Formats: sequence, structure tokens, C-alpha cells
Amino acid sequence: MIQIGPSARFTQIDDSTPTKLYDGLVKSIHEAAEESLGELDNGRNKESLYRWNDSIKESIEEKKRAYNKWLTTEDSEDRKYYTRINREVKKEIIKRKNEFWGAKCEEVDQYLGSSRSRESWRLEELENQRE
Repeated sequence: MIQIGPSARFTQIDDSTPTKLYDGLVKSIHEAAEESLGELDNGRNKESLYRWNDSIKESIEEKKRAYNKWLTTEDSEDRKYYTRINREVKKEIIKRKNEFWGAKCEEVDQYLGSSRSRESWRLEELENQRE
């Protein structure tokens, strides 16, 4: 039996087989990392809150309904409707992103006193790439 951890808390690892030893070590490392670093949500499961609003969420729901209808009917008109809605949703998201980045760049400009420093140029480059 191997004991790992600070004196206040020990994690016992069963070392009878290599698999159990490996699993115990992985569990201990994960516990230590979570204790010291905290736990984060997976970014891919969360919406980008700075970009998304209720109108975008409603548009996405409409797009999903149109997609499901097109899948069930396989009608060319339903496909055209879905592609039109999809295009509109993408444009709406891009517009919201650009608004956000524009506001961020203005915020950095105000913070830096409109000086052309390295940080402000980086953000301007990011904004120009998004357009």
C-alpha cells in the first residue's frame, strides 16, 4: 500500500497490480490538481456569454427546428429555408462578435490613453482579422 498526500490527508493507493497502481496515481494527481488549482468548466460546453444574447439563442433554436424539418421531409424548399436561416444566424453572431471586440478595443484605448503601445496594436490586429 502506498500513501500519498499531505500529513492532514492521505490517499491510499492499491499497488497489487500495475493497473490499480496507475489508476490510484492518476486519481491522486487529479485530486491534488483540483485542490490546488480549482475546477474549471469545459469552455466548449459553455456559450460565449459576451457574444450571445436572447435573439441569437432564439435564432439558433429556429435554425435547429428548420434543420430537423429538412431532415425529416428531405424537401428542397425546407433545405433552402434552413440554409437561409443558417446564413442569417452566422451573420448575427459575427456582428455581435465585432461589436464586442470594438468595445474591447475602445476600452483598451481609454485605458492606455490612446497611446499606440504593443498591447493596443495586438487587439487592433485581432479585430481586423475578425472583420
